[in-house]
Amino acid sequence: MQDNTGLEELSQAQRERLAHIDFTLLFKGEAGRSYLTERFSVAPSVATQDFARYKALAPNNVMYDEKRRVHLKTSTFQPLFDYDIVRTLATISQGFGDGFLGKVRPPMACEAPFHLNKPKLEVVAAVSEAIHKRAVINIEYTSLSSGHGSRQIVPHTLIDNGLRWHVRAFDRKHREFRILC
Repeated sequence: MQDNTGLEELSQAQRERLAHIDFTLLFKGEAGRSYLTERFSVAPSVATQDFARYKALAPNNVMYDEKRRVHLKTSTFQPLFDYDIVRTLATISQGFGDGFLGKVRPPMACEAPFHLNKPKLEVVAAVSEAIHKRAVINIEYTSLSSGHGSRQIVPHTLIDNGLRWHVRAFDRKHREFRILC
């Protein structure tokens, strides 16, 4: 996490919007102004100011893609806020916890009964970003049948079976969808 000096000077509403930008960059790899305006019911100019404020607080975290008109996470990204893995997984699987049933859907497809384990935040961030972007990721995986090795997967859904978290993904080696843990 970065030094977040300057956040305390902002209003609670501004901190919430900046936290949302930070969370979205961390777990999706990109954040857009339109989602912020829809989520928080703010004017586009307010969302633009929030992204400028975020960039001022964390200049190495974000760059703007003018062609796609979206803010992208950089390779040097360091979260501006702390994230508890249990609350993060709940947010990813169930939405942002405000009970709002409007246009905004949960961030990604996820099945989650009561959770008992805590995966690493960095792993959840990489997998959730790949789900959002429909991207291939390389993983190290150990199976009972073939032992340890590398695989390329395209993650689709996070699943919590109550004992541990899994990812449903297209396994390029086997050319089929599989559930991996």
